[in-house]
Amino acid sequence: PALAGVAVGTAVGLAVLAADINQLPPWGFPAGVAILVALAVMLASLPPAIFAAYRDPLRVLRVP
Repeated sequence: PALAGVAVGTAVGLAVLAADINQLPPWGFPAGVAILVALAVMLASLPPAIFAAYRDPLRVLRVP
């Protein structure tokens, strides 16, 4: 989902720039922003994933 969001966000951003000012930035800028956003999303997902990996599944799924 994160990579799809990066792709859609980049495409929409470029479309808005093309429609609004009729000029696009050099290809390296949107590519760099997309890579940085993807890295930030992956790093932000690590702490919850590590936390969930060490929880007891039976305790988490038990309905009170």
